[in-house]
Amino acid sequence: MPPKKLDLPDAQDAHDAKFAAEDQQRAADFMLSSPARVVMAWAGASKEQRDTIPLTKLTDDQIDWLEVRLSDDQLKILTAEKSEYKIEAALNGQEGAILGVPSVPTVKKKSGLDLTDRIQEFRMNGIERAPAYALN
Repeated sequence: MPPKKLDLPDAQDAHDAKFAAEDQQRAADFMLSSPARVVMAWAGASKEQRDTIPLTKLTDDQIDWLEVRLSDDQLKILTAEKSEYKIEAALNGQEGAILGVPSVPTVKKKSGLDLTDRIQEFRMNGIERAPAYALN
């Protein structure tokens, strides 16, 4: 009795599948390679898919802006925006970077001295004084 021939896929099919998977991984890596691209991918994804997008390229303020502060309509505007430069400007806090979408709020330092400045000034004044034994 002759051996039965197995119906296995060709080696070429396996190579094609491997190269397709590598191309897909390169595309995913490129899509998530900068903060602006991460924002574009997250804004364009469905609510179920958003959990799978890593936000490690973003700061805590940028994540808060993206997940909490922006409404669904603003996310649609952000999805329609094709300029990475404008999205990067919005991430950096530049006001009016994208029409209809607020930018990431920036923390502005108060003008004038605060407690840490006063403590540092006090410590520095103590260093610059002449030693007590030299005042005789």
